[in-house]
Amino acid sequence: MDPRGVAWPEHGAEPLTHPAQLVQIVGAFLNMGAFALLHFEIAPSSALRYLIPNWLGSVLLVMSAYADQQWGFLLLEGAWLLVTGYAIAGRITGRQTRPTNGPART
Repeated sequence: MDPRGVAWPEHGAEPLTHPAQLVQIVGAFLNMGAFALLHFEIAPSSALRYLIPNWLGSVLLVMSAYADQQWGFLLLEGAWLLVTGYAIAGRITGRQTRPTNGPART
């Protein structure tokens, strides 16, 4: 048991019901769900149904990384958050880098 009176599992890891763990799990599922939409060609990378869950997941993971002082993860997710936010702003304002009707052609 820690000084706050929280009982931890024997191996010392936080239980999955800990609020920080729940935030990380929800954020990860949002990011992975958005990636699945992209991977299975359900939504292109410029679609809001891909961008918004991706951004929300990154917001949660950035907050968690900051709270836990995980600076490398904060840098990774922070960059992802900014890039996704830029793409969302482009969609909302009508500035797009590629069409939404399919994957980019090389």
